[in-house]
Amino acid sequence: MHKYENPTKLEDQEKEILTTLYIDAHLDIRGVEAVMAEDNTNIVSKEIMVEMVNKLTKVILEMQAEIDEIQANYNSLKEKCAQFLEK
Repeated sequence: MHKYENPTKLEDQEKEILTTLYIDAHLDIRGVEAVMAEDNTNIVSKEIMVEMVNKLTKVILEMQAEIDEIQANYNSLKEKCAQFLEK
């Protein structure tokens, strides 16, 4: 959430904007969507959102490390198989 800042539309000054970022598996931003928040918008607090993002980022990084390890093991086995077949 952030405040709307447009000097040409005074009636919308200080209204809150809800921005959604679409992030892919490589942590690249693939899209952004911004909507004017209604007065009765029920969303989580900034603190909770930061905590959620931190936890998700930690899990994503752990999974990436696991993928890297699996890929290294696969490449090692593939290389050993190739060497074995050459004999």
